[in-house]
Amino acid sequence: MSEETQQSWWQDFYGQLKDRRVMRVATLYVVLFWPVIQIADILSPALDIPADAMRYLLAVFVLGLPVVMVLSWLYDLNKGGIVRGTADPSSAATTTSQALVGRTFERGLIGVLLLVIAVLFYFQYTSNTVSDTPSPDQPGPRAIAVLPFATFSQNPDDEFFADGLTEELLNVLSRLQDLRVIARTSSFAYKNVSKPVQQIGYELQVDTILEGSVRRSDVGDTIRITAQLVDVETGGHLWSQTFDREFRDVFAIQDEIASAVANELEVNLLANQTTEAKSSNPEALVVVSMGRAELAKRTKQSLEDAVRFFERAVELDPAYAEAHSGLARSHALLHDYGDTKNMHLAKGQASIDRALELDPESADAYATLGLLEMIKGETAQAQDTLARAIAMNPNHAMAHMWMGQLMSDKAERQSYYTRAFDLDPRSAVAGYNLANALFAVGRDVEALGIFDQIIEADPYYPRAYDLVARINESNGRLATAVHNYKQSFELEPSADTALSLAELYIDIGRFDRAEEWLTSASELASESEASRLFWVGVSILAARGERERVEDLLRPTLTEASDVERLMDATQAGYFLAQPEAAVAAWEQALELMKDEISETKPFGVAHMGVAISAAHAYKTLGSPKAEPLLARIETSLNQLITDNARHDSELWYVKAQLAAIRGENRQALVDLQRAIDAGWRQHWRPYFEPCFVEVVKLENFEPMMDGLATRLELMAEELEFDGFFASATNGRRVRTTNRI
Repeated sequence: MSEETQQSWWQDFYGQLKDRRVMRVATLYVVLFWPVIQIADILSPALDIPADAMRYLLAVFVLGLPVVMVLSWLYDLNKGGIVRGTADPSSAATTTSQALVGRTFERGLIGVLLLVIAVLFYFQYTSNTVSDTPSPDQPGPRAIAVLPFATFSQNPDDEFFADGLTEELLNVLSRLQDLRVIARTSSFAYKNVSKPVQQIGYELQVDTILEGSVRRSDVGDTIRITAQLVDVETGGHLWSQTFDREFRDVFAIQDEIASAVANELEVNLLANQTTEAKSSNPEALVVVSMGRAELAKRTKQSLEDAVRFFERAVELDPAYAEAHSGLARSHALLHDYGDTKNMHLAKGQASIDRALELDPESADAYATLGLLEMIKGETAQAQDTLARAIAMNPNHAMAHMWMGQLMSDKAERQSYYTRAFDLDPRSAVAGYNLANALFAVGRDVEALGIFDQIIEADPYYPRAYDLVARINESNGRLATAVHNYKQSFELEPSADTALSLAELYIDIGRFDRAEEWLTSASELASESEASRLFWVGVSILAARGERERVEDLLRPTLTEASDVERLMDATQAGYFLAQPEAAVAAWEQALELMKDEISETKPFGVAHMGVAISAAHAYKTLGSPKAEPLLARIETSLNQLITDNARHDSELWYVKAQLAAIRGENRQALVDLQRAIDAGWRQHWRPYFEPCFVEVVKLENFEPMMDGLATRLELMAEELEFDGFFASATNGRRVRTTNRI
């Protein structure tokens, strides 16, 4: 088509649009219909019109426009009624002269309706603006973050004093029942960070921020504190005040500022409640602030540093309850993170007893007491204690997090974790536990989203990389998982991470690297990790096909069994060595020592499932009547675990295959093995060492199944080498501590 022809076609088409009155009809449609939508939107709150109704009305408006335009092309409305439209100019003139609505009237109508639309827009804008501004009768902001107060001095003591002041303000405000106060960890993540208030408010999901500064004068030892309350939406100041005081009056200043802020928030400060005891020593405040900063990092080194800081605070002020509480928490966490050599639980209990003696109304002390009770296994007491702490201070993020760990119901647990993370969104450990809970129910994408938030707040938190490694491992991204485990190990060398790497390398057949990581793990392992360390060593030999060396390693286990852990190991050793009498003897001794944990009325957990399978096979081999009741109990426990887990752990399907094989259901065992492979199971070498699979490995389809798995794992090994991720190793029993406290 030539340029002249194309231009002529467009002119003809435009002329027809004008002659058929299409554009005028479309304009009238818009200016008539739009005010209806505006009026409905303005009146919808008063008339209680559902939001869906407004969406449908808007959809009708949008979809109706092309229909009206098509009809106006085909038909015209005049004094003769609805007639077929025409593009004949003479006919068009006649139609126009006979139209019900003339051009002048049309233009006037359009002008009036446009004016109406403008008025409605103005009315809607002003009404929204008014509704966004709280009236004197409305409650003030419901969420606040207290940012670290700035200092104008090079003296580090002044900086820590400012941090202590910030913490005391957080302590006072956090007791308000109707106010969500962002926890210290998240608030202090913005120390020395240059970000607009609006951005910080968005990241912390608060509508108000309290910030300020501290300036100390050497003349007369006086301080000037400026505090201001900022509206996140507008960036404007809701309130600002300056306090000039002598340095010795710091605690009166803290109360005065907190009271002024609470009044500005139009919230009752609960004056009848007892405030937590404070130190009369400013240096003790500084040292406690430093201890809390180390506590938040949650590494073994940082916890040891926290112990030193809190011990120093206790020396400076033996009557400082928060120093004793912080010291108790540091000892408790050190014990949980694997350091059991220094009697941390006993020291923690002594410190928390002293803290509560000094301040019986301290919510923080009760939260720490609940933590100690939880670690000791006193679940019911811990729940009561943590509930008391939450009632005293509903904004105590760690109390919510620890309470979540005591919940057996996954929905309840996740609810507490979510609350903890809402209160402290920059806390690495709060984010880790929530992400781990999401991962456990198959919500990997959400868990990875929280991982991003964790490393943004603290890129040096090792457990975050351990978590993302497990997510990638479960989804078959082994190269990425190895890289993530290495990141975790570099930040904090641990036996757990080294063993996880070794487990991966065993499965892909890189045994030299598995041994390297096993050596690293043995140098770091605590007594509680000895069993896993042992079975990883067994797995390396079994994967290599060195049956005689495996048996040599297992035999001493049968005679060295004394405590529960070693009796469990002996049960499995007897199973692999085809010594059912030894396996049964060790199992029954272990049951006697674990009456409360493994009773006949309780289902087996993942940790004890493999040992129970070993005992059941031994009973079956001996023809014992105890075999079938134990198998039935394993099956019930297994089905419950599979039902409860949105993420079907591949190990559960493997146990299901073992169960079928022990019962002689070999074809079903093969089906369950394939399900285990589909779910991510990788130990293709293992069935050849399992006595229960003696007949299953003879089935026609077994070898091709294992060969296919081995080929896939070899490709993954090549991918690891190609990506340059090599340097770690290990595998064994999949028993890992997932929650962190």
